Amino acid sequence: MRRVAFAERPDWRNILLDAGFPPDAPPGRPQWAEDSCWVIGHDEAHGLAAAAIAVERRCREAVDQATRSEASLDRLRIPEFMRDMVVDSWRAGQPSLLGRIDLDPAGRLLGLDADT
Repeated sequence: MRRVAFAERPDWRNILLDAGFPPDAPPGRPQWAEDSCWVIGHDEAHGLAAAAIAVERRCREAVDQATRSEASLDRLRIPEFMRDMVVDSWRAGQPSLLGRIDLDPAGRLLGLDADT
């Protein structure tokens, strides 16, 4: 893996603003770097993909267990009026609408953001 530097597009912030993104979140820190990128090889990409698949599998296992326990739904702060819908959706196999897994180059989980 290597980091490649290049010149920022002069209008990239305006492109984001025009698309509805906030200027910076948190203030003073851009949402992403426009002046560089990471280039990874096939083996690295395969390793990251395998790590992402493993994280997703574990998340699905956790959801499966959580939907079998009122105590788990309490800990997850699922509102009582939503619980039947959440459990029914899970048992029906309805897919997630959105999920993003952030991994470091070694494949360690940095963050997970998902909705169902």
